[in-house]
Amino acid sequence: MAQIPSSGAKQLLETDMELLSFVNLMLSRKITLLLLEMKSLPSEAMQSDILENNQTSFIPENSSENTLEGMFEAYKEGNKPTMADAINHEQIDNEDVENIIDPNDNSDFDNNALLSYYESGDEDTSPDDFHLNLDEDSIQMMARELRAQRFRQMADEEIILEVGQVFSTIDEFKSVLKDFAIQQGCVLHKEKNERARVTALCANKRCKWRIHASLMVDKISFMIKTIKGGAHTCVPLIKNLETTSKWVVEKLFSVIKSNPGISSSSIAYVLLSRFGTATNRRRLYRVKKRVLKMCEGDYINSYALLNDYANVLLMTNNDATVKISQELVGNENKFKRIFISFKAQQQGFMKGCRGFIGLDGCHLKTSFGGILISVVALDANNGVFPLAVCLCEVESRESWTWFLELFKEHMDIHNDMAISFMSDRQKGLIHALQDVFPSSKTRYCARHVYANFRKQHSAEILREHFWKAARATNKIDFDDAMTAINKIDENAYKWLVDNDPSTWSCHHFDPFYKTDHVTNNMSESWNSYLNEYRRKPILELLEFIRMKLMKRMIRRREKCEDWESNIPPRVQKKIAKIAKAARRVSIIKASKYQFEVVEIMPDMERHYIVDLNKWYCECGGWQMSGLPCKHAMAGILHSHGEPSDYVDKSLTREAYLLTYSATINPLPDRINWPKIDRPILKPPVKKVQPERPKLNRRKEVNEAKKKPFYKRRFTVKCSICHEMGHNKKKCPANKGKDVCSSSTNYQALAEREALPVGVGTNKAHQLIGQQQLSTSIKVKQSKVRSMQASQAQINQVVAQAQPEQAPGIYGPQITIGQQQQPAYIIVRQRRARQGHDQGTGNNNNNGVINTEPVLKKVRKESKDRLNATQPSTSMPDGFGDCM
Repeated sequence: MAQIPSSGAKQLLETDMELLSFVNLMLSRKITLLLLEMKSLPSEAMQSDILENNQTSFIPENSSENTLEGMFEAYKEGNKPTMADAINHEQIDNEDVENIIDPNDNSDFDNNALLSYYESGDEDTSPDDFHLNLDEDSIQMMARELRAQRFRQMADEEIILEVGQVFSTIDEFKSVLKDFAIQQGCVLHKEKNERARVTALCANKRCKWRIHASLMVDKISFMIKTIKGGAHTCVPLIKNLETTSKWVVEKLFSVIKSNPGISSSSIAYVLLSRFGTATNRRRLYRVKKRVLKMCEGDYINSYALLNDYANVLLMTNNDATVKISQELVGNENKFKRIFISFKAQQQGFMKGCRGFIGLDGCHLKTSFGGILISVVALDANNGVFPLAVCLCEVESRESWTWFLELFKEHMDIHNDMAISFMSDRQKGLIHALQDVFPSSKTRYCARHVYANFRKQHSAEILREHFWKAARATNKIDFDDAMTAINKIDENAYKWLVDNDPSTWSCHHFDPFYKTDHVTNNMSESWNSYLNEYRRKPILELLEFIRMKLMKRMIRRREKCEDWESNIPPRVQKKIAKIAKAARRVSIIKASKYQFEVVEIMPDMERHYIVDLNKWYCECGGWQMSGLPCKHAMAGILHSHGEPSDYVDKSLTREAYLLTYSATINPLPDRINWPKIDRPILKPPVKKVQPERPKLNRRKEVNEAKKKPFYKRRFTVKCSICHEMGHNKKKCPANKGKDVCSSSTNYQALAEREALPVGVGTNKAHQLIGQQQLSTSIKVKQSKVRSMQASQAQINQVVAQAQPEQAPGIYGPQITIGQQQQPAYIIVRQRRARQGHDQGTGNNNNNGVINTEPVLKKVRKESKDRLNATQPSTSMPDGFGDCM
């Protein structure tokens, strides 16, 4: 019995000639390893003939010999190894093991019957398994089976279907067939769509392409038997019916999962660029909704793994602080809050950072909501150094107090330590800081203070003076700015004084912290960095933060070791900028280390005292920031000193190395996390808002909006004033004027150009007299509902259109229905649909009332009365056309 490669079939070989033919057939197909199950040895002559084929290795069942000759000798001695020995033989590769049949399968399959079935073309019947001796035709049919190759496709590679390709299952074949149809831009009609066979042809009747595939003898694999019609001759379709929502979900699942906020237009672009197909927008909405619903299981599972995650964090990082708060809702433990901070963060802050801390929170963009609270500090290079994170339900006094107490305990901060907090005055934060850190200094972000200030005082000049007061590093500059505000608006001055300038003006800050920051941009930048991951499951977000911190600690430490200067790069850039500004001041030397620096301003001249020994400048900038100001820099350069020697030690290379000296240990793979005996956490209760959820941050009133990604390719020109940059609808000369048809202002036309009498425009108007414009009287067809409208109704409609200006400028007047009207009347024609609340009698115009006879009657009557009243008045040419 011989195993046929690339299938699960066996071939019965009853004679020596059949064995020799089978061996020669395998050699012709370049098969160099065969599995034989022999019940008796071939003759001596046949053995010698087979042994001459030294290109083929034979591994009989129950044999562990390395040569065929050794196998024959072992067989004669009665050594009959097992099938497992044959499979484990060292000459069998992994790919060959896949082709070995199940050793427990004792059925005798004959592949020739199946091959004859392939050749017969009869697709409506299935063959039975039976034995057939090898002959010439059987050998050719077996060769066809040996040509079968397993279908393999590389990523982004074109699908090519050929006869003989084998698929693992029928589902794989159907999936590949759908991908092929979308690739070719055709729709397939399946004549047979069964578990045992599939026959499909192109739905376009002019295209003769056809494919048939069915099961192999192992009853699992699927092989393409026939492909007819050659290449597709139909026109490729962009909007293909084969592009179902299920198929799009399968292909773009990872894209949508990694970017849950992706728009339907972006999905359509990816679909078209990657697969060359398109579908309607509604289907894309369903695709996104389906993917997000599938991903919701990951969000729920993330909460269930939080206890295991906290345990493994404490196992690998012993000195870390990980606290989880939960609440009992019914019989379930619901997640409430989690706090995470590592020992490396605590050591870095205490050893190398200044005592200036930023607090801020941002919303999570998941269906379960929540707030991400972060605490950040500044390293010696003015880079953001995160200290702790917390995920909580809402921003409140309770949640802030819980977070700050854990932060204080982990950082080992005492009440007598000098700590300054910068915040945006979030809900509950002010009271929480007073409760937990009663002796700490507090700063408020000047940008948020100005946003509240601008709601009541929005003058641009007030904005300039506010930021001068906020950035002032000495009392004189601050008072000058506040005095200027008081002169402009006393209420604005009072508003700023009531909001405690010591919390938002730089000159009130304590110089001990060596930072002149008046905004909380360091916290905003950290939140912006996490923006994309705020849509991820909670566990994925926390893991991203941990890995980012772990990489940041080692990368910044390695970069710092390569610095040639003792001053960090960003500090060097600031020093270079200050040195450039120092060239614009003049210096008067008093002693070796004392100077009087003169700065000439556009409106005044200021003198500042500088003492290099005391690191003091009268402007206050040096003491506040830790870097020499331009006045001090002028004295340093004049005395041939080195600017880096006058930089505060908290802004040096040593402080930077101390900040990143510790290490955060890595975690094992999730499957290796030990399970702990704790109740499984459930996600918090969803709070569904009545409106559509807002994912983007609310912009401040004065915050600049992002420009659109496109640019106008042409310049708009107004047809009224002929100015560039606007159209006639937004023309300034068009506001508050009487407008006739599409907001066109003919009065502005007459004033701009001396139009002669009788000259008309594209909107059918007529000027009576030099630079005089007649008022348009609009007769709306919507008021003329019926073909049988009476003369009284017509007169009433016309009488309602009265000129708004004095009648003297309109030229000759006529009387219509006891009302004075100008001689020139414009009737604006509009189509009015038949109203549902009023019948209009006979109507054969598809719902549109034909009021042309009525309008003609109005025109004729107006013209006749005008001629009868003013026989001497000459009407301009073209009057009838305008009417």
